[in-house]
Amino acid sequence: MSRFAAAVVTVALAASGVGAQGINVSGWTGNQLVKTCEAPRGANHEICKAYILGVADTLAWDGDVCRPSEATGNQLTAVVKAYLNKRPADWHLHASFLAGNALRLAFPCSKAIRK
Repeated sequence: MSRFAAAVVTVALAASGVGAQGINVSGWTGNQLVKTCEAPRGANHEICKAYILGVADTLAWDGDVCRPSEATGNQLTAVVKAYLNKRPADWHLHASFLAGNALRLAFPCSKAIRK
């Protein structure tokens, strides 16, 4: 995970009050991401969303994902969760790889203006 993504997760954890416990998400697989993202709200939901936002921001910075400015964190989380739910055979793969694939498919960069 990039330093930027790690910073996003750290800020989200601090805001949620979970930071004192210390969570290392750099080695997460899809299994850990799915389990964390099952929470409809609360600390795990915020960790899930922060992880996905970190991946999304990193990919946007690199020009790999072109999400609409109106896309919310909840929308990005829903996109990744839907992708994961359709691919349980891939949950052993790295979480950032899976989240990145979901976001690339949903928000590909193109020369055409997306509306």
